[in-house]
Amino acid sequence: MRVLYRAIYIDKAPLSTPYGRQLMLMSGLMSGLIASLLMVGLSIANAQTRSESASEPRAESLESPKKTQKTSSIRSIELTGELSTTLYLRNDTDFDPSPRFDDLDGQSDSQFATFFNPTLTVNTGRGVKVKYQLELGWNAWGLNNPSQPNQFMAMPGQPLQGRHRLIWGQWRGENTSVRFGFQEFRDPSGLFLNHTVGGLKVRLKRGSHRLEVIFAQLPDTTYEGIGFNRDYITDDNLTTDRFIMGSDYRWTQRSLKLNVGLYGLNDESLFHRALRLGTAVLSLSHKAKGRRVWVHLLGQGGWQDRASALNQRVDHQAFAYQVGARFRAGKLTWSIRSFGVSGDDDYDGNQRQGAFFGSAKNLSKTRLLTEDESRDRYDNLDERMGSYLGVLAFNPAGLMVNDLSLSYQLKEWYQLEAVAGLGSTMNPTRAMGARWMGLELTLTQRWKLSEAAQVFLTGLALLPGEAAAVLINDQDRRATETLYGLTMGISARF
Repeated sequence: MRVLYRAIYIDKAPLSTPYGRQLMLMSGLMSGLIASLLMVGLSIANAQTRSESASEPRAESLESPKKTQKTSSIRSIELTGELSTTLYLRNDTDFDPSPRFDDLDGQSDSQFATFFNPTLTVNTGRGVKVKYQLELGWNAWGLNNPSQPNQFMAMPGQPLQGRHRLIWGQWRGENTSVRFGFQEFRDPSGLFLNHTVGGLKVRLKRGSHRLEVIFAQLPDTTYEGIGFNRDYITDDNLTTDRFIMGSDYRWTQRSLKLNVGLYGLNDESLFHRALRLGTAVLSLSHKAKGRRVWVHLLGQGGWQDRASALNQRVDHQAFAYQVGARFRAGKLTWSIRSFGVSGDDDYDGNQRQGAFFGSAKNLSKTRLLTEDESRDRYDNLDERMGSYLGVLAFNPAGLMVNDLSLSYQLKEWYQLEAVAGLGSTMNPTRAMGARWMGLELTLTQRWKLSEAAQVFLTGLALLPGEAAAVLINDQDRRATETLYGLTMGISARF
């Protein structure tokens, strides 16, 4: 086996230079993190060893080594997932009925598509769990072709699309767990951090208290000056990357949960325009029989170097909130929800940024104003009306969405749900003086075929306001044509 060594000469990067300071900072952070994890792991391992040795029977009563090894190798292998086929219909992609001279297919947007996400979970007998999830789709019937002559060679058409989504391992002790790999990271609200990325997550639990510490790297596409192809593993040197660190403390008392989260983002993917961003999350939730209530408050602050129009430092101050309640009485379930993310001030390019940088995910039940959680096609307005900085979304006009939902289980095999949502901007100046985003109306029916299969049908319409026309339309910024559509299909879980 060949081993490649790479030397780093610190004397060529004195501490007075930005690279030297960054190197020392990163070395210190990583050293401290690794040392802390080793200390926690060693202390727990020693405690468990002492406990096992104290209660270990004598050698005469033990089973044979072969039998012991066989029974403790793998406890369970579980395969779960969802398979769904959907018909997606929309009369338009915006609110402007103007003819599209560059699009001969017309205004409508429609597809048949299939989605499949098998998940494999392996639980071992040594406190270790491994999870792997694969996503196949969204694969459109009219676009993706599985009947190509050879699926393993270059072809003119598109084969079935897939991606590896979750790949992580976890060690769990009595009060401690360590999870590493590509996994889901989420703050208590999900408004700021709600991503699947590579990282490390450590949980410490004692009684009603739980502390979670995370360290993750967010993806970027910045050329880092080593190779010429981003596909090679050598094209990465941690100098122009995005890192996020944070902690989430949770206190549980009967039906009450209190979370306090603190997160720090260091983004140096833009040369000489580094972003330092801190986010604080306060979450309070109550869950009891027939009801659930939640309140999330977020504050955000930091700065970005040379980000203004005059190449000056930009100070960042933003906020977000999310509140809601859900109640159930017999066959009837209803909920009221609201969330908002702050917008920027009236001027673009100055030394203040007031737009909230977040995940573009929330607890709203709307499907057009916000992300459709049944299957996201990236056509929701809250993402289209804003911009992205890496994997974080922000909206200069801000956004507030309030929605009311009613669900009734008419039969054991039939459910009816209605949702009404209202959207508006937080700073109308950044939407040419318009505040009203629109009214969304959704009606969903579900027919239960078995415990694991169902047929669904959703009809929806969006009555757009002036702000939606300004922020979404490409040609006529005053057109407010009603957007309506249909989503129907069948899904099976296993």
